[in-house]
Formats: sequence, structure tokens, C-alpha cells
Amino acid sequence: MDRKIYGRAGEVKIPYSEVVGRSYGGGVLELEPNEAEELPMPFIGADKLDLAEINRLMLESKIDEVLDITDKVLLIDGLGLSRSDALRLRTIWETLRNRRINRKHKVETISKAKAGR
Repeated sequence: MDRKIYGRAGEVKIPYSEVVGRSYGGGVLELEPNEAEELPMPFIGADKLDLAEINRLMLESKIDEVLDITDKVLLIDGLGLSRSDALRLRTIWETLRNRRINRKHKVETISKAKAGR
């Protein structure tokens, strides 16, 4: 497994991807390859990631636990961010993600209301 794949799961690039990406229904976020290449990727300390553990968590859809691990290794230990800064980045991502997902639900609600006329 490539350590770069797991480095992409951290909080530095996720908020940025929410800004440059597009969502086309279902709340799925899409990035073009050239947009994904521009995402900031902190890899200092990536060699310390337990890829087997991260893979297991990903297969179990435990993204928050994966982010906890990658934040600690890449952001706090690797880049020297404080825990509060790492938490702030997580909160930014959650806010943007929730906005995208809620936008999907608003469209569905409006569509159902119009169909019921």
C-alpha cells in the first residue's frame, strides 16, 4: 500500500477539497485529477503510519479514527501543529462537509414538495 494514499486522509487537504470540488447529487464530492494534484499533502512522518491499521479502519468505514491517526502523525507530530489547530481543521472540514450533504437533502425536499403539487 502506498503511504501517500493515507496521507491524503488528513485534515489539511480535506477542507480545501470541499472548496475546490463539486458535488453532483447524493452528497458525493468530485475532484478532477488536476484539482486533486493541487491539494496540499503533508507527508512528514508518513513512514510512521500503521498502514495495516489504517486499512482495517478504512474497510470498516471508520474515517474519524483514520483521521485521528493521520492528524496525530502528520499534522501534530509531522508538521508541529497544536492539537487545537488540528481540531480546528477537523471542525472546518466537518462544517464544509455537512453543508455539502445538507444541500443534497434540501434539493431532495424541494423536489418532493414540487412533485406533490
